[in-house]
Amino acid sequence: LIVSALLLVTISLGIIAGKRYLDAHPKPPHVVADVTPPGLTPIVDGEQLPLPLILNFSVKTDPRYPSDAVQSIASLDQLDQAITDGIELTPTLAGTWRWVNESQLRFTPDDDWPAGVEYTVRYNESLFAPGLNLRDTEASFRTPDFAATISNIQFYQDTVQQDDRKVVATVDFTH
Repeated sequence: LIVSALLLVTISLGIIAGKRYLDAHPKPPHVVADVTPPGLTPIVDGEQLPLPLILNFSVKTDPRYPSDAVQSIASLDQLDQAITDGIELTPTLAGTWRWVNESQLRFTPDDDWPAGVEYTVRYNESLFAPGLNLRDTEASFRTPDFAATISNIQFYQDTVQQDDRKVVATVDFTH
């Protein structure tokens, strides 16, 4: 029993020492994604104008060990061109991926986003400038749910025919 307890304490101390050792060393810079999901689709002059999905990428470094800043996350030859490789949206939705600047990737759908759907974007290193490390290879978001709200409600009762009653309501829908 004493040997088991001593062994457990030794292993625990080894794990703690190993973690402290690893924490004391600088972490390599890595790319992280910040997702801005599309909002509700506006209707302009009777036409739907779907809002884009925006992925803002940045390089995070260990604050204790500053390193040279990375100038571009995107491969410069891919700027402002339709991207077809290295990224996918699940479930699939027709549209176009495009780097709009050195750190922002935008997906513009051909049609409106369906309401209340969970999407996953998967990307790989071929999408980025050479030599960058990815922290994650996917990001998720959800489109706004369909909702209805009653914004105004009025009750009417005919003063002559007491049994004649009506309710008039204004119902607002998100989609």
